[in-house]
Amino acid sequence: MESGRRHPRPFGFRPARAFTAPWTSRRHCLNLIVHAEMSRAGWYDDDPDYDYRRFWTGREYEHAAEEVALRRLLGRDHVARAVDVGGGYGRLSKLLAGYADSVVLVDPSRHQLRLAADYLRAESRVECRHADAANLLLPDASVDLLLLVRVLHHVPDPRAAFTEFARVLTPGGKLVLEFANGANVINRLRLRLRGRSVPAEPISVAVASSGTDTKIPYVTHSPHRVLDQLRAAGFEVDAVLSVSNLRSARLKRLLPLPVMVAVERLLQPVLGPFWFGPSIWLRLHLPAGPLRPAGDLRSPGTTADSSASDP
Repeated sequence: MESGRRHPRPFGFRPARAFTAPWTSRRHCLNLIVHAEMSRAGWYDDDPDYDYRRFWTGREYEHAAEEVALRRLLGRDHVARAVDVGGGYGRLSKLLAGYADSVVLVDPSRHQLRLAADYLRAESRVECRHADAANLLLPDASVDLLLLVRVLHHVPDPRAAFTEFARVLTPGGKLVLEFANGANVINRLRLRLRGRSVPAEPISVAVASSGTDTKIPYVTHSPHRVLDQLRAAGFEVDAVLSVSNLRSARLKRLLPLPVMVAVERLLQPVLGPFWFGPSIWLRLHLPAGPLRPAGDLRSPGTTADSSASDP
């Protein structure tokens, strides 16, 4: 059982106590998760013909939106050591290198690390290592900044990873984390029309992989569940952004990229508290002092009379 702590309900969001649609049942979700790991091992990790860089062709807006979010959350920070967890071929490690004396790109895929070695060959500050989010193989309190982007949709239960992040971060260290938002406004409206609420459990979603016939399932997360799990690991939330708010093939055809990015820059902090977009970005920190009891951990604006416990 997760914490019974209560949360605000933006746009009518209510964590469902029982959501029994067949495509989101817990058993089905776990079956898809197992299949996802098998598919990912055979396609993303081991297929020498797959280059994740091709995924970003035609996604210039999404990439630019994520760079805007990362720059906003990092501000003027400069740290000694940063880690890009699940950094793939190093797409964001390049940007992260401008905010740290050294960057460690960690990924469980040796294939992606080979691509990263090529992509980052001119980046002397970035080191690539083979490791997993739940076992970073780094000393305690040795990292000032952790980045986790486009990874959590492969991790239906990220509690072990969050505990590991708290272990390796220095007191006061920061975590910038992104997750696919199961409570985005379009999903909430679709479910409301069916008389349903957004489930608290991760939602399995099958998506066609880029450039292949393989389909790789992934999960979207309930924002409140993720926040509960992060707080249980000892983190406190500093900022919330809604990212890729204009993700639409039609808008991409109609609007020049600079216009979309300018609008995106304005919308990210405004829509963040409403869990509006398909991608949520958080900046969190690990308190330097003793951790507060779990019952005292509340997000900004949380009231005692909103929403109920997760199943």
